[in-house]
Amino acid sequence: MSDVSDPGERLIEIESKISFQERTIEVLNEVVTEQQNLIDRLTVRIDRMAARIDRITDSFADGSGSSAEDVA
Repeated sequence: MSDVSDPGERLIEIESKISFQERTIEVLNEVVTEQQNLIDRLTVRIDRMAARIDRITDSFADGSGSSAEDVA
């Protein structure tokens, strides 16, 4: 913190720092929200892919094999 002797200047400096911190928190919140949305979408895709793999594995385990329609 700089050496500010005038209380008015000190108040302005504090208000400026608070404003910067508030904006930084807003930006970080936006980034975290975007990342969570991406994680949610990827989780859904992984779950779908795992289900498809399970169906394919089950069909081969049953000896029935699979066709293009089975895995779609």
